[in-house]
Amino acid sequence: MRLFVNLLFFFFFLCSGSYANTEHVLNGIPERDREKIEFLFKFLVQRDTLGFVLFGDSKCLTFTGIPITHKEYFLPYKIEDGLHFQKKLKMAWYVWKRYESRFKHPNIIICEKYESIENEMHLQLFILDKKKLKVVLEKYRADFMEVLGDSFSPETFIVKLEKEKKLQPLIKYDEKLLGILLGFGRESSMLFRDWIDVEDLDPPLEYLGKRPPGCLITPVSFRGYSSSQEVQTLLELYRKEILKIEEIFKSDNFLQIMLDKLCSS
Repeated sequence: MRLFVNLLFFFFFLCSGSYANTEHVLNGIPERDREKIEFLFKFLVQRDTLGFVLFGDSKCLTFTGIPITHKEYFLPYKIEDGLHFQKKLKMAWYVWKRYESRFKHPNIIICEKYESIENEMHLQLFILDKKKLKVVLEKYRADFMEVLGDSFSPETFIVKLEKEKKLQPLIKYDEKLLGILLGFGRESSMLFRDWIDVEDLDPPLEYLGKRPPGCLITPVSFRGYSSSQEVQTLLELYRKEILKIEEIFKSDNFLQIMLDKLCSS
């Protein structure tokens, strides 16, 4: 009976709260390394859209870049002392990779791709929420079948993605499918794909998605079909979610909240 009770306790310990005991793990990491990890996640939330993937309802993918070698044009926004910022960001990524195995994240897939542009190396990151990904693949099954064939299935797609950790080859580098996964909807994603395929398209597509006044978080922004019902629904959804993400970003327990969510199953 005692063995049974011990096993039962062990089972509930594993299944309760986040997938990993993040507070315990964090306490075992030197403060200087915790600061670097927090810097990385603040970048991914403030300057990118990881917050929408983790805490939103529908966006299943965020895509960002981290410079490995350093030129100003790698980051698409102006930062004071940008070169120092890029070096700090790269070191923060390396520190995270050193500790990542301690933070099991069964529902989050992270795909890493190193790419050279004009002899400068940078890291492309695709971060996906598996549960939301499955919902999106089901919702837009016909669009994925159009590109990937009638044999496409969400389950097989996710299994391959987890195994190979390469997203773009799985979607055959199709910009419409990438846009759908990024949460831009069918209409805007299709329009953007057609636009980049036809150089003389007129007029050019404007960016949609604005940051609320005083908000520090980069909004989900994309191009095309500003008057469609689909786009208006998405924009309203992201406007509501960004305020929630802003509160988390400003929290004194930001890193703990982020890692708890990242590690939840």
